[in-house]
Amino acid sequence: MSNATRPTYRAAVYVIPRRTGADGEEILLFRRFNTGFGDGQFSTIAGHVEEGERVTETAVREAAEEAGIGIDPADLAFGHILHRHSADEMVYFDFFFVVDRWTGQPGVMEPHRCDGMAWAAPDNLPANTLPYIHHVVQCIFSQPQPFSEHGWPAPQPHGQ
Repeated sequence: MSNATRPTYRAAVYVIPRRTGADGEEILLFRRFNTGFGDGQFSTIAGHVEEGERVTETAVREAAEEAGIGIDPADLAFGHILHRHSADEMVYFDFFFVVDRWTGQPGVMEPHRCDGMAWAAPDNLPANTLPYIHHVVQCIFSQPQPFSEHGWPAPQPHGQ
């Protein structure tokens, strides 16, 4: 066993509300504002896992805080896990859930952090969607896979 310091990771949870719209399947996105990360770009409902909190609890809490919707944890469908190297050099484990049922009408509940919301087809996201969110939406809805990595430097050949 190495004596190296163990790395610190962050965990975040994302909730993707899905509905059937006039033109087919749509997912709910929120445009980030005044956060210092990805401002002006679309993302999903999201938040960091707090100390002692289960990821499903984070999903329910963030859906209420950010979108004003109530979610039963039993209605959270696993979508994807992303091992992400962020532009701020932090390493994240991101847990994505899709939800088809909720109570309440979705809206912007944190106007100091979000300046708009939109429903979009998973295969036709706004051009200003965060790149890793676009990646994961494709992993969930177009090329189903439960796990991926994003933002890491290209691996070096073994032994170099």
